Amino acid sequence: MDSFNAPRSYRYHIILFSLFATILLFTAAIIVTWQDDSHLKNTLILCLLTSCLTFSFILFRAAQKFLLKYQRFTNILCFTPEPLYIKDNKGKFSHVNKAMASLYELSIDEMIGKTEQQLSEEQRLTIIKEDTQQKIVKNNQHYLLSTIKFKTLDNREYTFASAKDVTELTRTKNESQKNQNKLQCVLDVSEEGLWEYNLLTNQCHFDIKCSQIFGFNNANYVFDDFENSIFLDDKNKVSTAITKLIESDQTFNMEYRIQKPDGEIRWIWDRGIITEYDEQNQPLVIVGIVQDITQDKLNQDKIHNLAYYDPLTSLPNRILASQHLEKAINLSVKQQSFSTMLLLNIDRFKVINDSYGHQMGDQLLIEVAKRIQLTLQPEDFIGRFSGDEFVIIINQLGVDTTKVTNKAKKIAKKIKDILTLPIILKLKEPTPTTISYYTTISIGGVIFKTNSHDEATLIKLSDVALHKVKMRGGNDYMIVNPTLQNELNQMADMYKSLSCAIDEDELSLHYQPQYNIEKKMVGAEALLRWNSDKFGMVSPVKFIPIAEDSNLIIEIGYWVLTLACKQLKSWQEDPQLKHLRLSVNLSSKQIWQEDFIFLAKNIIRHYDIDSSKLTFEITESILIRDVPDTIRKLNALKELGALISLDDFGTGYSSLSYLKNFPIDEIKIDRSFVQYINSNQSDLIMAKAIIDLGKNFNLTVVSEGIEDEDQLNTLIKLGGNRFQGFLLNRPLPIEQFLEAAYKET
Repeated sequence: MDSFNAPRSYRYHIILFSLFATILLFTAAIIVTWQDDSHLKNTLILCLLTSCLTFSFILFRAAQKFLLKYQRFTNILCFTPEPLYIKDNKGKFSHVNKAMASLYELSIDEMIGKTEQQLSEEQRLTIIKEDTQQKIVKNNQHYLLSTIKFKTLDNREYTFASAKDVTELTRTKNESQKNQNKLQCVLDVSEEGLWEYNLLTNQCHFDIKCSQIFGFNNANYVFDDFENSIFLDDKNKVSTAITKLIESDQTFNMEYRIQKPDGEIRWIWDRGIITEYDEQNQPLVIVGIVQDITQDKLNQDKIHNLAYYDPLTSLPNRILASQHLEKAINLSVKQQSFSTMLLLNIDRFKVINDSYGHQMGDQLLIEVAKRIQLTLQPEDFIGRFSGDEFVIIINQLGVDTTKVTNKAKKIAKKIKDILTLPIILKLKEPTPTTISYYTTISIGGVIFKTNSHDEATLIKLSDVALHKVKMRGGNDYMIVNPTLQNELNQMADMYKSLSCAIDEDELSLHYQPQYNIEKKMVGAEALLRWNSDKFGMVSPVKFIPIAEDSNLIIEIGYWVLTLACKQLKSWQEDPQLKHLRLSVNLSSKQIWQEDFIFLAKNIIRHYDIDSSKLTFEITESILIRDVPDTIRKLNALKELGALISLDDFGTGYSSLSYLKNFPIDEIKIDRSFVQYINSNQSDLIMAKAIIDLGKNFNLTVVSEGIEDEDQLNTLIKLGGNRFQGFLLNRPLPIEQFLEAAYKET
């Protein structure tokens, strides 16, 4: 029987050994009694008895101590809460405590003397090997199995095993692993990398994603490797931010650039916090996450460019120009030095778009932008407001108003001159075409050095100056100062009054008679007049541009046409006046309205007039926009019986093509040619050419602006047959016009 399972056998052996020793002693005593010497005999017997008893006592005490130690070992083994067992060299259970038997769901006696293989399959425990450890899993409980081999004094080999309950530790570890996996999933989804910096060892650890972002080949580096990867221009700010984090626990959250080992520059978003401190409460470990935001930066740049830059010319747009103008105002105030803003507009830009298409127009805009930049200094600002309008802002021109104005004019002239040089434009489709295009520009500007006018006001002032240049025919420049604000305010007041003029019955028509070669009245031109309660009699030169700019001209234009048709109807009902023709001016904005023909037809039909006596006067500006639509509308007017007259003929650039392509019945020689016809040979030649042209095209030619007899006689000699001007008669109110008309009859 195994010594670890048979303590009673040792007890019986000791008792038997003691009895045997006693018997030997008594036997020795009997033998001694046969000795003759009684004293010696007694002494010998006594010694033997004493020795035997002493030996027996010692042997008994030794056995007793062994049994006590064994009992203690047994108690420790049995009552230890951790499952324990001892197996012999054959794998049999020689000892099992209650906890281990419970784990096997057996009793101790059912296990003693058996091997694992002798247990049923349901009774056996499943042992899982993990790395160098063995684990037992039973009923969702986890145990770590530890084994030790040892030998007894008689050289027999045994195996001691203990199973430590690690269920909670395993659960915590699994939970930690789950959280780590979740964190990794979050980092993977967000494309963020995880890094750790140990301040004590100066070591940096990067996860896979972080290594990919920085272009590193492995995970472990020293801090210098990280610093060396930061883009040179960003190193100081990153170093400062990390120092603030370490020294004062300030937030480390910033965007900066890195340069990967292959030279590629990337934008990253980096965040970090201190996660561990040493015993002196000094930072020990910093942990952070990093994300590659290069694409976001590129997208931001694209969005920024779309928001603040013109995609065609790459120049700042109106929004950025307004912001820059605001800065220029503040700078001028701070330094008490004048700045200037120039608005530049390409004259007759629509002509190239209509003639060659928008591709050519875009090329022209790009070339104009380049040429303007050539005339400016690097610190000057140029932007594209819209369409064919550019803005230029120049700072620190000086403190003297006159000198600054002259400087601004020189800059404007320099820009104008460089843009009058021919521009080569190339058209690829549908047919490759190259043209040398000559353009002119108009520039309106304002100088400023106080903040009493905001950017919106300065833009208005520049626009007013630009408009004045346009009114003079373009190809020029005008520089004003903020005192023009008074004029601007007056224009605003005038607009308010003009918007109510129809309802307030302040508008009227005056009629300027037209005469034939016999000086007989053959018709009249209806001219708009405004007698304002606030401003008195306002010149058309002042209020017509306001009406045009504000679109009031559309409503006013229909009012004029209605009143003219009503007046023409009354003439046609009068035998003495029914021969008179009446000309009505059409605004470009009016004819460009989609419903213009519909409304014009309704007005003409409402008054049931002989429309052959109605003439619509148009200017060149009407003809240069959407040519097919304009031709369609003019033909529609012709179908009604009305005539079309081209006003200010000879002042444009494409007058001959107009006569060929548009349904024109009449042309009017502009007053600029008539005014100096007797003193300027060129004007004389131009007037004769227009009259001859009219005859060749079978057109009526009206000479307007005649102010003296010499002018009239010259025009008659040149072959003119219709005349209009102050010499013959001024524009008259209807009562005076009728009086003049009746006198002739």
